[in-house]
This record gives sequence, structure tokens and C-alpha cells, in this order.
Amino acid sequence: EPYRRQRQMCIRDSVETILEALHLYEDNLAKKFETAKPNSIERIEMGAKKASTQTLIERLSRRLPFYAE
Repeated sequence: EPYRRQRQMCIRDSVETILEALHLYEDNLAKKFETAKPNSIERIEMGAKKASTQTLIERLSRRLPFYAE
């Protein structure tokens, strides 16, 4: 039982670290998106990456309470 609890805490900490990194990445994408020329390929790519990042954050956030138990 202690090993299982320790493993869950390690996974939870890993998920939290990944979420923090994704939030930083998302902020960086938002800044690049704002400075890109309208209707440019770069802006379209930044928008797609930002949407993908938001999806990952949502999915990981839903799983986080499971690891905290």
C-alpha cells in the first residue's frame, strides 16, 4: 500500500509539472499568435497549436483528481 500511494503521488506530481509546462507553452503561443500577420500561415499554425494545447490541458486536468486520491 505505501508503494502504491508513493507511485500515485509521483504520477500526480508529473501530471502537474506537465500541466505547468503546457500553460507556459500556451501563453507563448498566444503571444506569437497576436504578433503574427492576419491570415498568415504562421497565425493559422499558432491557432491550431493553441487549440491542441488547450485540449491537452483539459484532458490532463480531468485526470488529475484521480491521481490525488
